Amino acid sequence: MTVAAGDGAASAYGVSAGLDVLSGVFGYLSSLSAKSEADSQADLIRTEAEANAQRYSEQAAQYEAHESVVYSASGVKLTGSPIDALATTAQTAQQNIAAILMAGDQQAQNEEMTGTNTALQGRAALVSGIDKGVGMGIDSAIAANGGSKNTDNAGLGAIATLVGGGTP
Repeated sequence: MTVAAGDGAASAYGVSAGLDVLSGVFGYLSSLSAKSEADSQADLIRTEAEANAQRYSEQAAQYEAHESVVYSASGVKLTGSPIDALATTAQTAQQNIAAILMAGDQQAQNEEMTGTNTALQGRAALVSGIDKGVGMGIDSAIAANGGSKNTDNAGLGAIATLVGGGTP
């Protein structure tokens, strides 16, 4: 037995089922776009951190060179305390560069994690939409079968009509 095209309950269930699935698909696609955007943002953050570290490194090298010239110009030999001061300055610069890179990496990882969480929420929306859609399809089959959960060809016919029109 097939469900007539004008069967209101089956049609309503079918439309609702389709909308639930479609909503899940759009939620999933939107989450993929958001993940891609978050990954791009993470790449940008890392690039900016590397550029900041490079600028700082260049400034530190210029400062160290300037201090060497100042010491030399004043007649101080670069041994003992003056060389220790320059070494401490260089070591501090390296620590600061590492901190700049680490902070950038941490921000990038946070951005990537946000993207991953969004993608997972999208997958959950997709599964939920499919689950609701299948539930509506089953409800449609039951309604087409006169409310009986014993699915014979009448219930299967309702599903077949909803998804492609025809008999099982």
